[in-house]
Amino acid sequence: MTDTPKIDLVLTDLEKEIATPEPYIVVLPKNRRITFKDPFGFRVSERKEILDLYDAAQRGQADDLEFLKRILTEADYKKYVDADLPIRTHAALVQRVMAHFEGNMGDEGKGND
Repeated sequence: MTDTPKIDLVLTDLEKEIATPEPYIVVLPKNRRITFKDPFGFRVSERKEILDLYDAAQRGQADDLEFLKRILTEADYKKYVDADLPIRTHAALVQRVMAHFEGNMGDEGKGND
């Protein structure tokens, strides 16, 4: 008799259970649309570049435009830069984009209310 280890989880099953957010689409002046990629949809190997860049930008230690370069296509990033938004609007937009994508992850470890 051989002992067969019990499988607790098959990764493909987990991936089917994970809620993925809708894209975040913003209409800029002159009716120009841009679509933000899900920062949590990147690979673990890209985590440092993506999420750490966002965190550093929030602490004022990095430029949040570098973060946007990663979560927008090149064409959408150009549209965003060309829109030349006021700083206050830009900051609020970045926070809203992240809140949209974070909202699908819940508040792991802190309880979901």
